Amino acid sequence: MSVISDALQGNNKIYYLLEIDLEGQKLRYSTSDVHVKYASGTDLLFKGKLRSDPVVSRAFDFRSFRYNASVISVSIINDERLQDLEMIMKIDYATAKIWLWPEGLDWSYVINKPIFYGAVRKRDHNQYWYSIDLIDFVSTKYDAISDETFTGTPAEVVKGVIDGHSSLDISQVDYGSIWDLDSLLGSLSLSVLVDQRADTFDVVDRILGQCKCARTQRHGKVSTAVFDINAPTTYYVGKYDLETEIDGISATPFELICNNLEVKYGPAAGAWGTTITRDRTNNPLCRQSYAVYGPQPQRQLLLADCDSSADAELCINRHLDFFAFRHDIIPLDLPFYKAWNMLEGDVAEITLEEGASSGGAGWVNEKFILVEKSFMSNFIRTRWWRIGT
Repeated sequence: MSVISDALQGNNKIYYLLEIDLEGQKLRYSTSDVHVKYASGTDLLFKGKLRSDPVVSRAFDFRSFRYNASVISVSIINDERLQDLEMIMKIDYATAKIWLWPEGLDWSYVINKPIFYGAVRKRDHNQYWYSIDLIDFVSTKYDAISDETFTGTPAEVVKGVIDGHSSLDISQVDYGSIWDLDSLLGSLSLSVLVDQRADTFDVVDRILGQCKCARTQRHGKVSTAVFDINAPTTYYVGKYDLETEIDGISATPFELICNNLEVKYGPAAGAWGTTITRDRTNNPLCRQSYAVYGPQPQRQLLLADCDSSADAELCINRHLDFFAFRHDIIPLDLPFYKAWNMLEGDVAEITLEEGASSGGAGWVNEKFILVEKSFMSNFIRTRWWRIGT
């Protein structure tokens, strides 16, 4: 637990707070007037001018192993003629933060824990509403890379790319989560050659996708989600925790099943250096998958940043961990306090009678990895990937 999660568990009302920083002028809003005590400074007023609570969500795509870029739409009551500010300053230079705040908690506890931090883009306005979109900084604070090589572990390479080719300052990057990559992938050595012009975060996503990890945002910072199927259990979730009924248990797409894999790695001089195949004849996971699903179309795995067979095999094995079988996917709506500290990549043991089981008891302490976390009006919506098959 934490100070924030403890406060969220109390009986105090919970608010979403929006702050727009318009070239130093702070505009603060919520769905009703909110006075936030700040022992270390001036107490803050967030005016009740939001049409509705913002929804802060980020969807994960198993096909690309990437999160979508967050775009949060906000409408503000326009009785103070926000359009007039456009005559003296540029709204597109503004930044915005969103917090989840339990009534009564001092501002010092949440100020550095926004659930979103990004750029502002005006959508439209009329006499009643001023509407803006809030977008992730990675859409605005990147550079282009060409004719450059980065070498090292995944953490070293990702850090080098971000530090050298983005305008993010150190407060906007979660370096701790980047170094967490090496706790799982420290033996992996990458050589990343960018020989054609590419956007900074496309390169970062390319690197992480090969390792079967992903880029996300946590507490307003660019972060990485490390998906480790052998990680220890951090949380326990049961039916008694749920805020809503389960909205269906699905599975990863059938077309992603892989038991015949062509792998290319070690590119040089415009051509792939090595091509190998992993299938039921030479890989245990492929053999098991073939026994369950039969022959599947050959998939292709391009490891542009791996030069050695050992590095390629590590990435191949992680790819098959996720795609040799279909895995259950379950959405769970959890109380704010329960899900506040959860991070994408965390492992939980989930007990639910809706799960399939031979004895009819459902899932009992079944292990799942958290892949999505979305802040809704009255709860946090989580999405989990079942480690077992």
